[in-house]
Amino acid sequence: MKHLTSALPALLIACDPAPPGPGALIGDDTAWLRTFGSPKSDESWGIDLHDGDLFLSTHLANPTLTDGYLYRLTPTGEVVWEAKWGEDFTEELFAVVVHHGVVHVGGARFTSALNLWDTEALLLRFDAETGAVLGEPWRHDDDGAWNEIDGIVVDDDHIYLAGWGESQDGDFLMVRLDHEGVEEKVSFWGTEAWEEANGHMVLVGDRLYVAGRLGANGVLSGGDAVLVAMDMPEMNEVWQASWGEDGSTEDAYGLTTDGEYLYAVGVQSQDEGLVLWSWDLEGTLRWVSTWGGDGTERGRAIRCDPVDGSIVVAANSDGAGSLDIVMLRLDATSGELLEEHRWGGDKDDEAHDFVLDGDSGYLSGQTRSWGAGNWDAMGVRFEMRPWRFPEE
Repeated sequence: MKHLTSALPALLIACDPAPPGPGALIGDDTAWLRTFGSPKSDESWGIDLHDGDLFLSTHLANPTLTDGYLYRLTPTGEVVWEAKWGEDFTEELFAVVVHHGVVHVGGARFTSALNLWDTEALLLRFDAETGAVLGEPWRHDDDGAWNEIDGIVVDDDHIYLAGWGESQDGDFLMVRLDHEGVEEKVSFWGTEAWEEANGHMVLVGDRLYVAGRLGANGVLSGGDAVLVAMDMPEMNEVWQASWGEDGSTEDAYGLTTDGEYLYAVGVQSQDEGLVLWSWDLEGTLRWVSTWGGDGTERGRAIRCDPVDGSIVVAANSDGAGSLDIVMLRLDATSGELLEEHRWGGDKDDEAHDFVLDGDSGYLSGQTRSWGAGNWDAMGVRFEMRPWRFPEE
């Protein structure tokens, strides 16, 4: 039985066999890469900025089943603190949002060592200054089903969560909590087919916007990309907009807003490349843009550049042999591709999310090119004007 610990007293986690922990720091102050993990398989998904520092959620093999680890890093890649959370089985941490000094981390916890489709949705809260765990985790478990949290929005009154729950044949899982993590409402959105909310959701005015997949045959195939607007605080549908083509699978993963329009990124089948969409706040489609198709492309991270208003996407492509990270910049008005920048080592490297800070950015993902072997979790700092990544 593993126990919840905070990494402030780092000796508390030293008893684990082959503790994963932070690895090498590669690069300089403005473009660096830090790895996390062991020779097992490790990943980093969620990322956010607060008070100038970076907050990175990972799940690391410890030594076989994974535990959740949260890191606070300085802008130069130094570890301020490490917090670990783990119980009997595997934990996977995805979304991170820091609000008023509290780090909210969403993900999933496996409830069985035998059934790999039996998880509970999970929200953890940490003190941003110390890494100490705050209160009890929020959990949602439909027995024998997959549940996870992928999107978090926090306002002055509530915590809103989005993900998916398999117990309803696959539906959007929507949750409202108070700031202490106490559950106020759990609801599902979807049809008799398979739906899932896969990534960020955003808040504009009195509406939540959630992107995902609608009307699929199951978790692996079929369906159209969908955007759903919901009212606050009840999380009832105001409108939905979908996009798809016959014989193809579309899925919207990442979502962002500039306060006036919505921008999403996803995939069109596995071998047809990325699709990017823009809608206005009432669900009218403004433009659709595609990228790739020569190899396997995927991407779930999209942001509005606060400097010039363009749209930035972190994508992944194996078009050059190994899996590389490709940064795309698009015109926000038309969806026209303005530039792309490819980066990676001699093996596979993958981006999961990123945040922007002026001309700089911070990226979460996983790498086979650097680290302890297999997949290692990683955090990366890069520059955008011009593009520069570590070891370039």
